[in-house]
Amino acid sequence: MAGLVKARLDAKSEFDSFPLGWFNGLSRVLGYPPGGDRYVSAGVPTLAYHDAWTTWGSNGATHIAEYVAWVRRDKERGYLGQFMDDVNFAGGNIAGTPAQYANLIEAVRAALGPNGVIEINAQMWDLKSMLGNPDVQRALSYVNVVTKEFNVDPTSGISSASRYREYLEFVDGLRAKGIGITNSGDPSYNSEADKEYSLASYLLVNTGLDFIGFSRQSPLSEYPALRGMNLGDQTQPRTQLPSGLWTRIFAHGEAIVAPPGTSGSVTLPRPMTRIGTSAPVVSVNLSGGQGTVLVG
Repeated sequence: MAGLVKARLDAKSEFDSFPLGWFNGLSRVLGYPPGGDRYVSAGVPTLAYHDAWTTWGSNGATHIAEYVAWVRRDKERGYLGQFMDDVNFAGGNIAGTPAQYANLIEAVRAALGPNGVIEINAQMWDLKSMLGNPDVQRALSYVNVVTKEFNVDPTSGISSASRYREYLEFVDGLRAKGIGITNSGDPSYNSEADKEYSLASYLLVNTGLDFIGFSRQSPLSEYPALRGMNLGDQTQPRTQLPSGLWTRIFAHGEAIVAPPGTSGSVTLPRPMTRIGTSAPVVSVNLSGGQGTVLVG
């Protein structure tokens, strides 16, 4: 369902002291074996984090037997699948050639079987430039989800309306291959306004294959969308307004984004309540780099 928010929480060591019951009801957790075994044992859908680059360096993608041994160990313990970090076909930390990455991912898929989840972290701009490469295409044929690191925040390089459109086109291109995205949480941009901008951007593209991360969540402080907020089915597809703002309307709400360099007002089809507030409104005004999610 397009309006159903699915969160993928990055359960680093700061989460070790949280009671396991708090994780129940989350859509997906990224865990770090063997510490992440606690979430699996509690029945929380969990991906296992591994990174060939940080383990073996520039030839990491050639260490297929060692990597697959991790995958088999994690599968035996009940992990949902694998989060493969630093799958950089161009730029950044590169652990091998595109062909070597494709061979590694193919081997991981074989070890997981058809129902296991493979999520890769590949920088959008670099991956976008390599989508025509046959080895990259082969690698992606085994992948379920690609992480969009740093969400749509300034850290991500989405600094203009044209760059924002490139993000939308990138996601649409992955979708055509049956691949979802995870807009991962950005601890450097974690205000309520930052999270709402990211959430609205996620809702512009979500088809049910996609996830979003929220940084610094805890039993004492949860973002309202962390646990399955649902705006229902889409009633109007993603549309760009003359002002440059993007909007998408659902049965029970609306997502609106003003990409960097744009601004404008939107009249709502009915009174709605902005997430985190209590008073219904009939219009909203946004400046560049802002987004809003309305319920009602």
